[in-house]
Amino acid sequence: MSSDTLGSYFLAGVARYPQRQLVRQPGRARTYAEIAVAVASTVEQLRARGIVRGDYVACYLEDQVPNLIFELACALSGVIAVPLSPLFSVDYFVQGIVRRVDAKAVLTNAAGAAALAGHGVQLFAYPDPNAATPLEGVEMFEPRSMHGEQAIQSLRASATGIGGDDVFMVQPTSGSTGTPKLVVRLHRAFTRYAHFVGDQLVIPESGEPAGFLTAATLTHAFGLHMLTTALKRAGTLCIPSNLDTAASLAEIRALDPAVLPILPRMQRALLRQHERDYPGEERIFGPGARYICSAGGVADPAILERISKTGVEIIEFYGSSEASVVAITQRGRWRAGWSGMVAPDADVRVNEDGELTVRSPGVMQGYFGDPEATAAVTDAEGRYLTGDQGEVTADRQLRILGRKRDVFNTPEGSNIYPGPIEQQLESLPLIEAAVLVDDQRPFLVALLVVQSTPSQEGDAKILYPAAHASLYQQIGLALSELNAKLERVEQIVRFAVLSGPFATEAYRVVGPGKIRRDRVAVRKIYADVISYLFGSAPNLDASFVPGIERRLRPTERP
Repeated sequence: MSSDTLGSYFLAGVARYPQRQLVRQPGRARTYAEIAVAVASTVEQLRARGIVRGDYVACYLEDQVPNLIFELACALSGVIAVPLSPLFSVDYFVQGIVRRVDAKAVLTNAAGAAALAGHGVQLFAYPDPNAATPLEGVEMFEPRSMHGEQAIQSLRASATGIGGDDVFMVQPTSGSTGTPKLVVRLHRAFTRYAHFVGDQLVIPESGEPAGFLTAATLTHAFGLHMLTTALKRAGTLCIPSNLDTAASLAEIRALDPAVLPILPRMQRALLRQHERDYPGEERIFGPGARYICSAGGVADPAILERISKTGVEIIEFYGSSEASVVAITQRGRWRAGWSGMVAPDADVRVNEDGELTVRSPGVMQGYFGDPEATAAVTDAEGRYLTGDQGEVTADRQLRILGRKRDVFNTPEGSNIYPGPIEQQLESLPLIEAAVLVDDQRPFLVALLVVQSTPSQEGDAKILYPAAHASLYQQIGLALSELNAKLERVEQIVRFAVLSGPFATEAYRVVGPGKIRRDRVAVRKIYADVISYLFGSAPNLDASFVPGIERRLRPTERP
């Protein structure tokens, strides 16, 4: 086995520090040796079910520890993992992923198994202490009795011949085209993060292990990248009871990780908790906090500067599932608005229209089963087209200037292409023009112009629900019907009707059936309306799309 894979990092940690905590959760901890036994048992049970190297197994759950065990089992057996958050529908998962990759089985939990029953897929799950009765038709992964050394030897034998150039994962990244894009990723795409991010962390490996906050789901890129980094450093995964924006700051402070990989939306959520629960206290995280790792979206410089003033160093980096890590902050050199220095093995150029293009060992092998989609993001030289506009200085510092492709990042780490949804909105009888707004927030909102509104171009204001209850009710019901056809992450949660057409710099017709929406201009011109929709202003409840509140997590409700 290569010494540079996710699995090799784990085995090295088991060999050197078998009794070190790998997982620390509120009220429970598990050592490297204990997790190794669970991983080896999983590999054996996969093999017993006829699932071998090169086969695909899908994963449909967010529970961190089962995900960890499953992904390590795949890394050490050559089985190819295909993970998806259960926030996506069963039909999307089965038709868009399981059928396309011809997955041999699906790893899930009790709720997922109940939803997937009858879809003709082999289901297996780890024992669920909360399940009232055994799950009919679901094979349970029962722990096997074996010693730690026996587990290590079994895993080493299973991993023989697996290297950085082998496929580790097929990662879904898109959520609004009807067919998700499935990124084929090699082991080296993840280990590059471990090298370039890990090298910026000055933490001794011996002695007390470094704690790595693991609040980003392991079904998506950011969580997996930082998992690989933690394993390379033989660290401890500090897992709070809830993930992402639902994570408790009090729990995080108690777990006291040294390294905190936190997406921008989670940074905002934790700062709000700090202001509410620890007013006047300068320290935000635990006393051992040393690094914030920020990626996966445009960071708010004011938030990072606020964190930096508490003595926590900022490591910001830029990359994607398709490109792996592209640039990273060098130690002590973080600058607001910049993504750091281009990785040493990456060739980053800016093409004629300002789009960043990348060639590196971490670039994906393509989109699974979709050569047309692969060609659409690859130039004539075989370089990956990032969809981001940016600049690269003479000393290889990278700054992102905006998006070229019309795409939103979702809270789950996938992508939403708003254009097709806006077309469906504009096909509704009442709606003349529509613009979706995401703005790195937990949900989508819509700005709408209806056919009956007066023409006041350039000075369009919001028509408030309290004064236009019938209009909001009609539109809300229409949006509710549209939402029923969309994936959860695409659904419109709130909307505002404007008193006139959009300003021309924000929205204009550029050809038959072609609309140009300038989202930068939209955010600037309609900042007050957008703030209203994402805030808690009076009379706002009427702008909720009917039925949407029950599908939101509590932390997603403004």
